[in-house]
Amino acid sequence: MDATLSHELTPYFRDFANFQSTAALENSSLYLDLKPQIDAVLKGYEYGVYAPTCEPKENYRAVAWNIERGRHFKGVLEILGQHPEISQSDIFLITEADLGMARSSNRNVARELCQQLGLNYYFVPSYINLSKGCGHEAEYDGDNKLGIHGNAIFSRYPLKNFRTANLPNGKDKMRGNEKRIGHQRAVICDVELGKQTLTLACAHLDAHSSQFHRRLQLEQVINTLDETNTQQPTLIGGDWNTCTYNSSRAVHAIIGFWVRVLHGIDDMIRYHYPHPERFWEKDLFDMLKIKGFDYQNPNDIGAGTLIYDINDYEQEKNLKEWVPKWCFPFIEWSLRNHNGRLEFKLDWFAARRLNTFNPKVIDDVVIDDKRSSDHAAIITDFQL
Repeated sequence: MDATLSHELTPYFRDFANFQSTAALENSSLYLDLKPQIDAVLKGYEYGVYAPTCEPKENYRAVAWNIERGRHFKGVLEILGQHPEISQSDIFLITEADLGMARSSNRNVARELCQQLGLNYYFVPSYINLSKGCGHEAEYDGDNKLGIHGNAIFSRYPLKNFRTANLPNGKDKMRGNEKRIGHQRAVICDVELGKQTLTLACAHLDAHSSQFHRRLQLEQVINTLDETNTQQPTLIGGDWNTCTYNSSRAVHAIIGFWVRVLHGIDDMIRYHYPHPERFWEKDLFDMLKIKGFDYQNPNDIGAGTLIYDINDYEQEKNLKEWVPKWCFPFIEWSLRNHNGRLEFKLDWFAARRLNTFNPKVIDDVVIDDKRSSDHAAIITDFQL
């Protein structure tokens, strides 16, 4: 029997959105009256079984991909099902999947993808969104039917032992234009690969957070894994937002920008944004090593996974919602030697007791001249 998510909270979204902080919301009589429904969503999950029986293999492939809400559903479907390298994957660690959001045509993105692709899936909500989203997403027609957003694991093989890791927020999600109830939840389960079992974790770390907070969130994922099984082969993947910045508040990011200008912005673009593990996010990667995880073999080190383009309307719209307009001439100036573009390495795998090889960043995620996501996908092959 498949598990499904639903609720009757949508009529209250506008009232919820009137609150200016999570504390004020959670102390309100409205919230307390509806808390059982809210908890049922934010502590719930979905799963579906759509994959035919597959025989075990010597080598397997995993992909981790931030599908940007599933807004470009047709493109995501085609990439997952037909791309010559991504479609050969056995495990899919998917960040940013919507359920009942106007920006993604009110689809159940994870379920619909897996139904059409013939995959098993496990979806975990992170947020109940009280608005259509951030920046340009407010321009979409229609209203949210459920307003659920989360992360998922897809697989050609049976999934079991469903669990989650609750990650503390990097900022108050009720402050700002994009108001949300909840926090990031990492998706954790086991996959049966013949007679062998692999533990999987899909984690999306907060974008608006400090380097310390991102390390803290990923450590929470590992601590949750270690509560159940420390000996089993494990693969973690997802969008870790290792942008090198303290982006918990705009003022911190602005100060950080000028620190990088003094450091040498060309040097940052060439040697640090694609290599957050070298210095700016080193504590996170050192923590992985201490916990016994390998991040070097599963990843194409130095290959960026998100391109920021000063001329991209959607990226500019999103950033202007958060950073003052006076900053943009300085950003444009800093990119003058790089055609207005730079690459960040935000998406990663980490493996423990697992032989990984052939890592690659897949950036050709374009269908009908449109990118299916703002993120590249990453793949790695592995043996148990």
